[in-house]
Amino acid sequence: MEEQRLDIVCKSDAAWNAEKMAAGAAWFFITQSGGQVRSDSDIFTHVKPPLVAEGLAMLTAMEQALLSDYKQISFESDSKILVTAIQETSQICMESSRILELYRNVLVQFLFIG
Repeated sequence: MEEQRLDIVCKSDAAWNAEKMAAGAAWFFITQSGGQVRSDSDIFTHVKPPLVAEGLAMLTAMEQALLSDYKQISFESDSKILVTAIQETSQICMESSRILELYRNVLVQFLFIG
């Protein structure tokens, strides 16, 4: 299988303040050759766990990527827990989708299910 070339790389990170329950998030988009395309940041309030801060940073970066019409992009984070959670959720969604399709194919054959 040939690896697809991605035009843009997005790197995101967050800093969390437990006392203030706030987080600062930043992200930047670079080309494969390393040239910076754009960067941005945001502040979030009422953020309890630090993983949520990392997730908000990634989610906001993804929203910005869509607004910028970046269709082929790679997202990077220094949060291994976040990356693993995203990958596992994606896999679970794909597997669930397959199972639901099988259920639908069987369910349509019944006249009544009680």
